[in-house]
Amino acid sequence: TKGPDAYMLTALKASVDDMFSVSEEAIARAVAVLTEHGKLVAEGAGALAVAAICENLIPEKNITAILSGGNIDIPALSLVLQRGLVEQGRLVRLIITIVDRPGGLNALTKVLAESGANISQIYHQRATLHTQVGEAEVEANIETRGTKHTEEIIKLLQTNGFKVQRAS
Repeated sequence: TKGPDAYMLTALKASVDDMFSVSEEAIARAVAVLTEHGKLVAEGAGALAVAAICENLIPEKNITAILSGGNIDIPALSLVLQRGLVEQGRLVRLIITIVDRPGGLNALTKVLAESGANISQIYHQRATLHTQVGEAEVEANIETRGTKHTEEIIKLLQTNGFKVQRAS
């Protein structure tokens, strides 16, 4: 069984006040916060101190966090940032039922545009058992300004006669 090096453990005990356990989700949020608000790119290990601070694990008020390690690949960073947008309610997947006739999809996109939503991906499904004959199901990934804006968009869609379910 692997264990800590005796010399390293002695050195750490002499200079470390406390240790914390931080979840993978907290680390991902810290990477996203650093990227979006600090304009800094850090790998997970480099963002650990910020994750501990964000999780309120450090009771002291005067804290210095050392950021290190920009060794995160673009696909991993992209996933972390997208997950952050989902957590903030700024990237949302809606399942919307529309009429299945010419102009049905156009009516939906018009309402989304008027609401200020940005469509990042859309999937139009006509052959499904989830809808009635004469209806189609649209799965739309939209970018919003946050949770409140998302709720406003859903209400606007419902007011315009669309059936809406939030998928994420």
